[in-house]
Amino acid sequence: MTTSLPPVRGRAPLLLSSTQWAQKEALSHLSSIVEANFNSLSEAQKLNYPALYRRAQAAYKEVDDEIAQIKAEFKSTHIAILKRKLKTLLGVDVDPEQARIYTRYRENTEEDLFEYMARIGGASPAEHDPKFTFSPSRGIRALDESRFVERLRSASLWEAACENFSYRTGSVLLKPYSYEQASHIDYATGLTGQPAGPFITIVRTLDLGAKLKHLLDAATGVSGCIGRY
Repeated sequence: MTTSLPPVRGRAPLLLSSTQWAQKEALSHLSSIVEANFNSLSEAQKLNYPALYRRAQAAYKEVDDEIAQIKAEFKSTHIAILKRKLKTLLGVDVDPEQARIYTRYRENTEEDLFEYMARIGGASPAEHDPKFTFSPSRGIRALDESRFVERLRSASLWEAACENFSYRTGSVLLKPYSYEQASHIDYATGLTGQPAGPFITIVRTLDLGAKLKHLLDAATGVSGCIGRY
């Protein structure tokens, strides 16, 4: 419902529609948050804040641009090396940005995070909190398969190469399959569903992830091109 009277400049209408009222409440909430965040600032600091904010945003953009440039230069050099390795392996040219690795995994939708961390770390479950109990207590029962959701993760071979692979990928820690057994690669037409093991071996040899991290760490150091920001 809205008023039929002409609006008065600088004054809210006497009657608001449901949409106008929701907007007014949202604006009031945002205003209270802003006031709370600015209470600790002096008047001079409040006046300077917009300019400082713009400078900070500009600095963030410059950092993002520098990182993008570093990654682009790294890619232009090392993707060619990866292509040569893949051609030696397969005998054909493969584009690492188009070829993809697929990994199947099962997500336990009911598992507690601390239980998961304890399990992969080899510790006994539920030791993180002595108060942890099931309520009501339950006896041993068959595994509830409905707790698990089948997932499929995909990444380009270039992305996967930059992430690296640990030396536990061949382990059956996450039974009944290891990472290698649960993964396959589609290199190109006619080369789909290929085993991931040979590619993982290449990635470990090149160690691109560690090299990229070292490059970024140097750039963000005190004397680096990004450290000055």
